[in-house]
Amino acid sequence: MDFSLSLFGLPNVIVRDYTNGQPLPPTGQRNIPNGVGLPTVLNRGYEVQTLLGSVAKDNLIFGEIQTAQNRIASFVFKSAIMSVKQNKHIVSTPVIGRNGSVHQYVSDGDYSIDIKGAIVEDTNELLSIAQLAEICKQNVSLKIYSDFLSLFGISDIIISSFTFNQKEGYEKLFICELQALSDNPINLDAYADN
Repeated sequence: MDFSLSLFGLPNVIVRDYTNGQPLPPTGQRNIPNGVGLPTVLNRGYEVQTLLGSVAKDNLIFGEIQTAQNRIASFVFKSAIMSVKQNKHIVSTPVIGRNGSVHQYVSDGDYSIDIKGAIVEDTNELLSIAQLAEICKQNVSLKIYSDFLSLFGISDIIISSFTFNQKEGYEKLFICELQALSDNPINLDAYADN
């Protein structure tokens, strides 16, 4: 049964009964292969409509990493749930004879990003979890792509901490939590005196 209502100030939102809607496809049916170069993948492997009719695209794609020791192929973290937080650098100065203080905006801080999701392994080798763990261990800025993070202009991150948990009662299911900071690569040569 479909019906229309005004919700959160949005006119004529069509609400659909869940039993009549399309169920989310299993993660395995969202065909974005690992190892595909980041420029050729634009997070468009699937489109799922939410109950409000908006399209949900929630893949987090890590670009290929090339270091002196090894090469790590690109990795698609499917169905990741992300939250973004940003603090502003503001200096507050109390003034004698006046209630309150004077605030001076200095700059925006880095974005703090929390990434949560699950990986279900198809084989006993645990290749996906091993590849994501290897990515998390890197001490370099990582190129990433996500529709959600691109709204904030985030294309590079530094992983500050990560947790991998096994799920009790489930075989080959791993719950992953990553904490990261946004990174803006700076070309120091541009600031050097000639």
